[in-house]
Amino acid sequence: MSTRLFHNLKTLHARLLIALILVGIVPLALVGLLLVNLEGRALRAQSMRELAGLSENFGIIMSNFLTHALRDAQTYSQLSDIKSMDQDRQRRLITELHSCGSSYEQLAIADTSGRLLAAAVTPADPIDSIAAVPSFQIAATEGRQAWWIGPTLDGDRQILHIHTPIKGADDEVIGVLGSPVTLQELSGILGSFQMSGSGEAFVLDESGRLLLHTDPDEVTNQRDYGGVIGVTDEGLPDQMGTARYPFDGVTRIAAYYQNADLGWTIVVDRPESELLALSLAARNLAASMVFFSVFISLLAAILLARGLTRPVREIAVAAEALGAGDSDAPLPEPISSDELGTLVTTFGAMRESINERESTLLKAYDELEVRVEE
Repeated sequence: MSTRLFHNLKTLHARLLIALILVGIVPLALVGLLLVNLEGRALRAQSMRELAGLSENFGIIMSNFLTHALRDAQTYSQLSDIKSMDQDRQRRLITELHSCGSSYEQLAIADTSGRLLAAAVTPADPIDSIAAVPSFQIAATEGRQAWWIGPTLDGDRQILHIHTPIKGADDEVIGVLGSPVTLQELSGILGSFQMSGSGEAFVLDESGRLLLHTDPDEVTNQRDYGGVIGVTDEGLPDQMGTARYPFDGVTRIAAYYQNADLGWTIVVDRPESELLALSLAARNLAASMVFFSVFISLLAAILLARGLTRPVREIAVAAEALGAGDSDAPLPEPISSDELGTLVTTFGAMRESINERESTLLKAYDELEVRVEE
């Protein structure tokens, strides 16, 4: 079997076919697979850039929201009715401001000791003091605006506390304006963007604690997202980046953006299978086209090798038959005027010439025998 195979590989047909494969098909396949791989990498990189850009946009939007909230509170604290420290005037003004569609859950004014003076929305339960809230302490003692995410005074949920000092004529702090924003309000910003597929957007604080999520239950359950994307005591290694991690049995790709103004990390993630679906589909399509091209090229090489070697093989058979005395072995039809066609025509003419010469010699030999007998 091996001897026969070796003999077949030594034929002109086999050698020509191997040459066509090595010269034409193998380079085509290698270049095609290289291009498929490069295209897959390019599409993957593009998908990652789009995800990273989305997380950066979320970060900018969150920063703008907080900037506007802080600026509005600063503006409110400088209104004359608020600086008057007249509780009736303060109550009427902050009630009107709050009713104008403010993003604040509440507008309230307290003295520097934390005692509530006026509120746009009357609390359900009496509030003794908010002096323990870190942002209030900064506003009351240091005279600068501050914000802090922590529990409400009754401890039932997390909230963004914004406290702005109210200063008198001599720039002395005479009160503090509180303008809290619910995390649901901030989560609504994330939810306002339609994430394709099973994409999620969420916000982590400096320690990796979940602050905001499109699903409120995630915030309530306080699932640890920081650990899976690599948040450590030193934070994340770069301001922007990507991470790949398993979560709930699904491998996900996350892009994160650290907002220096907020100290928050905005994360957008999607299942890897969804994120790379487009690149995988394009790569599979390109690979199919490469394999199809290779198949067509291989088929063309086989037909070309067969078309080129078949006339030569038939001439060789006819030559062997002619050498054995058979001058009637069939010859291939000269279907073209190329070298093979010329070879077939020339061999046919040569064989006819030999046949005629043999016929002449036999006739002369017969005539010589008749004369000898006479």
